[in-house]
Amino acid sequence: RRLVSGGNFDLVTGVDLNQPYQQTAVLHYITSKDPKVALMAMRCTAFGPWSNYNEVHYPEAWQRSYDESWPHARFGGVVAGVMMDRGRDWLSEQPQGSKLYREPPWPSVLARPNIASEIVHQCATGQRGPKGGLVKKATEFKASDDRLLVYLRPLKCNGKHDHEHPTGAGLKKLQLYTWILIYGIMDGVCLL
Repeated sequence: RRLVSGGNFDLVTGVDLNQPYQQTAVLHYITSKDPKVALMAMRCTAFGPWSNYNEVHYPEAWQRSYDESWPHARFGGVVAGVMMDRGRDWLSEQPQGSKLYREPPWPSVLARPNIASEIVHQCATGQRGPKGGLVKKATEFKASDDRLLVYLRPLKCNGKHDHEHPTGAGLKKLQLYTWILIYGIMDGVCLL
């Protein structure tokens, strides 16, 4: 593939994208190194499928989660816009139905021409829950170029198996991508 990673900017690597000085450093990296693609998976707790329930039944907890999530959710939209302004591309992942894309500047980014979207069922990638069962976990990928989604399109549940339905702490394991999903993303990058 001959791809070189520009690094990983997240809490695991000591980068807190909620902090303005860290955001400035990432934007400096983008403008000075000119990466081909930004791959983004922002925190979904305040925006994903359970957020509506949590907002109604546990409003204080939801508000805390939202307060921790909106700065980097919005920064993801800034990164996507900067990448497109520079003639570069981006790919973003969220649970299907995420409200993250309502956060500014995402609506204006998604209104640009050629934005593409695809739903992946993670059971088709071999994603398994804590009990070992396949987990469907419908996941939406949005991208600045349809070619980034080519190898993700076939990843749909065939309906021939049962699904495990993890909740709570069991969802943590599902944050890790399977190799099938990673290769699908990287093969799409190679099409650019």
